[in-house]
Amino acid sequence: MLLAIDSSTSNIGIALFDGNSVIGENTWTSSNRHTVILAPAVRTLLNMLEVDADRLKGIGIALGPGSFTSLRVGLSFAKGMALGLNIPLIGVPTLDILAAAQPKTLQPLCTVLQAGRGRLAAKFYRCVKDKWTDASEISVFSEEELADAIQEPTMVSGELTAELRTFLRRRNAIFDWRRLPCA
Repeated sequence: MLLAIDSSTSNIGIALFDGNSVIGENTWTSSNRHTVILAPAVRTLLNMLEVDADRLKGIGIALGPGSFTSLRVGLSFAKGMALGLNIPLIGVPTLDILAAAQPKTLQPLCTVLQAGRGRLAAKFYRCVKDKWTDASEISVFSEEELADAIQEPTMVSGELTAELRTFLRRRNAIFDWRRLPCA
């Protein structure tokens, strides 16, 4: 069993994977209450699925980018749990997690998270052999800089306000994947 935790932003997610499929998951929005919510949520998920923590073989944790405090809470919790259970801890960049959840298309993909102070952390990907592969490093942009970086029709996914979606839509960003050819 693998426990996955993403606390990088105000949207927290936890999931339990049995080696074949996700057998339970929970996502919610927390307003700066990660410290008091995360541990009870993990316990509730394990109890609901009748899985003892001793059955865990590893923990996957989102590494960010994201909120410093949110990341610190998730990483500390995951590290403490992994050390206590003597199991491996695997870190995965948050933007890669977002990319992996998107449908594969011929168009490039840009994943985006809020980076604070009106900035956006973003990373570009291309689909190669039915898998999203890195096409750039993580970069921090203003809204205008991100729009300028999207040079061709590009799928965009992540934490975006309605206003930013409207702005980017005018600049090659695609938000409706149903109309795109698959890779």
